[in-house]
Amino acid sequence: MKKRIYNPYLPCYEYIPDGEPYVFGDRVYIYGSHDHYGMNKYCGEEYVGWSAPIDDLSSWRCEGVIWHRDWDPVYKPGFEGMLHAPDVTKGLDGRYYLYYPLNLTSSIGVAVCDTPMGKYEYLGRIKHPDGTIYGCAKGDPLACDPAIFIDDDERIWMYAGYAPHNTELHEQLMQNGKGADSAYVVELEKDMLTIKRGPIRVAPSKFISDGTGFEGHGFFEASSMRKINGKYYFIYSSEHGHELCYATSDNPMGPFRYGGVIISNTDKGYEGNTQRKAIDGNNHGSVCQINGQYYIFYHRQTGAGLARQACAEKINIEKDGSIKQVCVTSCGLSSSPLPATGTYPAYIACNLINTSAHFAQDKSDGDTTANQYIEGIKNESVIGYKYFDFRNIGKISVSVKADSNGVIKVYSDGTDSSPVSVINISKTGGTASFSEKACFTDGVHSLFFKYEGEGEIDLFDFSFGA
Repeated sequence: MKKRIYNPYLPCYEYIPDGEPYVFGDRVYIYGSHDHYGMNKYCGEEYVGWSAPIDDLSSWRCEGVIWHRDWDPVYKPGFEGMLHAPDVTKGLDGRYYLYYPLNLTSSIGVAVCDTPMGKYEYLGRIKHPDGTIYGCAKGDPLACDPAIFIDDDERIWMYAGYAPHNTELHEQLMQNGKGADSAYVVELEKDMLTIKRGPIRVAPSKFISDGTGFEGHGFFEASSMRKINGKYYFIYSSEHGHELCYATSDNPMGPFRYGGVIISNTDKGYEGNTQRKAIDGNNHGSVCQINGQYYIFYHRQTGAGLARQACAEKINIEKDGSIKQVCVTSCGLSSSPLPATGTYPAYIACNLINTSAHFAQDKSDGDTTANQYIEGIKNESVIGYKYFDFRNIGKISVSVKADSNGVIKVYSDGTDSSPVSVINISKTGGTASFSEKACFTDGVHSLFFKYEGEGEIDLFDFSFGA
C-alpha cells in the first residue's frame, strides 16, 4: 500500500534545501544542499541524494552521499568550505555531471558519474579559455548556485550569480571587480568545463532593475533553468529571499522578461496577501514535470537552527506560458487533498501565523528514528493545514505537551468564522491527548488550530474521528 504524501515530502529527520528536481528514466531525483538539525549555518560538507519512482511519490529512497567536499582536490583542511546549492545534467555522452560551488562564491567545481546518484568523481573547474578559474577574473560573476542546462541543439549553458541585499557589501564587491549585480550565463565547450562565450547578464538585481520590468523582484540568488514548450524559464530567488520568481525568453542568452512569482514560502503575495504565514527565510528550487503534472519544488524554513526542508506544490503552465503564484500547502506531491481520516503528524503544517513557534525534533541530527513536532506555541498562535477532504467527521483529537491550562480552537477555512470545535487543554507532565466533538462540513477545507492560554504548548499530532 502506498503511503500518504504530504509536505515535507522527505522523512522528517532529513533536511535537503535548494532542491533541483529531475526525472531520469522512471525515477525523480532531488539534488540539493544538506542542512543539519540544530546547526548555526546553512549547508554541510556533503550532498545526500534522494529519489522516488515516478508512479509512487510517497516512496523516497536515500541514495547516500554522492559527493563530499573532501573529494574535491581544491579543498584543504582548515578551509571553511561548505557545499552550497548544486545542479545536475545528463551530458551528451550519457554520463551525469554535477556542478557545485565549494563555499558560497569561490569557484564552481564539476564532478561526473555514470549513474544519476552514484559516487561522483572530480572532473575539474569552470574556467576561461586561458585557464583562469571562473569567478576569479576581474568582472566575473560571483560563482554561486550554478545551474547547468543542455539545449536541444546540444549547446551547453551554465547560469550563476549572487547579488547581496546589503548595499554596502554590494558596492564593496563591485569595487573589487566582482559581478555582484545580476545573474549571468556562459556557454560551455563540449568538455563541460571551458567557457566558450560570456558571461552575459540575464536577470538584474534590485540595484540595476529600474526600467527593466524586474523592479521589486530583482535577482538575488538560486539560478535554475528549464525549457517548457519551447520557452526558456529562468527561475530564481528574488531580492525578498522568500519567493521564487521566473523570467522567460525565446533564447537561452535572453533577453529575459520578468514573469512573476511562482511561490513564496511565507505565502506573501498570494492573492494579495501581505501577512507572513510561515517562517521567513531564503528559498531555492525549480520546476519539474512528473506524469504530466508540473510542480514547483522549494524549501521551507523550520526555525530549527538553519535547517530547511524540501517541499513541492502543483503548478499550472497557462496557454500563454505564464505561471500563477500558488500557496504553500500540506498536500505537496499528493494527487488530491489529504483524507480527513486517522492521525497526522503536526509537522506537516504549512502555516504558522502570529507565532514564534517552530519545528523541532526529539532526537539528534541524523537519527532516522527522530520525530518532528511544533514547539513553542503561545497565546494567539495559529497553526494551519491545507487541504483536507472531510467526510462525516464529528470528532478531533490533539496530542500536546502543555505547561499550563488553555484551549485550542479549531477552525475550518480560516479563523474569521466560528470555531468548529474547542478543545480544553490542561497542564501535562509529558505528552497527552485531548479530544472534543467537532462540526466539520463535508468537502475540501483547510484546518486551523488557534491556541489561547498561558504558557506554551508543543503539538505532536492530531486525529480525526466519526
